[in-house]
Amino acid sequence: MDINQQLQQTPNWLRLNAYERAKICCQLLSTLGQPIPSWMQLRQWIGKGSANDIHRAKQDFLSERQQVSAELIHQDDMPTQLSGSLQEWWQQLKQAAEQEYSLQKQQWQQEKIELQQQFLALQNHIEQQHQAIEQLQQQLESCQKQYQQAQQDITLKEQLASQHAIEYQQLVTLAKTQQTTYITAQQQQHTQQLADQQQQQFLLDQQMKVLADFHGFAAQQIDLARQQHDQQHTLLLELVQQILCEQAKQQPTEPSWLTIQQAQRARLQHRQKLFRF
Repeated sequence: MDINQQLQQTPNWLRLNAYERAKICCQLLSTLGQPIPSWMQLRQWIGKGSANDIHRAKQDFLSERQQVSAELIHQDDMPTQLSGSLQEWWQQLKQAAEQEYSLQKQQWQQEKIELQQQFLALQNHIEQQHQAIEQLQQQLESCQKQYQQAQQDITLKEQLASQHAIEYQQLVTLAKTQQTTYITAQQQQHTQQLADQQQQQFLLDQQMKVLADFHGFAAQQIDLARQQHDQQHTLLLELVQQILCEQAKQQPTEPSWLTIQQAQRARLQHRQKLFRF
């Protein structure tokens, strides 16, 4: 039968702790004549327990069995209840017990050395694990600090980005308002300029019309003045001729050069007066 199955048949097996289970397992192995294995094999059979509890149970069992064997070995004389033909059997049993004790002692020493080596290896492993844990703890603390710093940086950047977004939106709104105002002002200015240009064009048309009318009137006046001048010139010539004729009648001499100059001067002054406007 399997060791594990035999141990499961032990009364109150599920309620026993690892130390008690380990001692029962050692007792079963001793009864079956099998050697006591390492604590790892014992743990596989009993199903639980730390290395310290199982090793302590194993050492206690071996110590108790060693004490019993020592008591039997130190009994040189056969017990009083044994006599006769049992003496030879008793000596053989004593010798076999001494040999078994010697073998067990060597085995215990070897297991003790192995356990000590395992214990040292475990201690080194535990120390390495502690160092690794400390390094990981330091790395974790450093990562936590970096994470907190990164969170603060992200929060600050988000605040700055939000503030920049608000400022940008304000600038966009202001630019749109200024653009709308500028376009409206330009439209109004353009409309006003167009109205002014239309008004100026209207005034210019009126002035051109007035100038055209004045030009026509001036042309008429000039023509009339020319006609009057021609008439006056004709009359003046006739008058000069009459004067000359009268003078010729009174003085039968040729008209003097002074008289002719006076007549021409009078004609020129009359023409200047006529065109003075």
